[in-house]
Amino acid sequence: MKNIYKMVLVFAISLLLFGTAQAQKGKHLGSKYPFRAGDGIQINVFPDTSSFLNHTFAIDGAGDVSFPIIGKINVLRLTKDDLAKLLKSTFAPYL
Repeated sequence: MKNIYKMVLVFAISLLLFGTAQAQKGKHLGSKYPFRAGDGIQINVFPDTSSFLNHTFAIDGAGDVSFPIIGKINVLRLTKDDLAKLLKSTFAPYL
């Protein structure tokens, strides 16, 4: 039963992109690589609303995001799906 709960949490990680670059131009919204310096990534782990990952993470000027445990990841050449897969596989043991 515990493993099923873990799988539900891992597959329920969702990403929400927001930020200044998106609001200013909007031209990269349909881009393969949507992340830009100055944007933010909001992670929601459902149904565990108290998860350490439920947070908004800023993308710095170099395109790096500092995540708990794993440290900095450059997201400029990642798709939303690529980032979600990376986070799910990395944080599965912790959720």
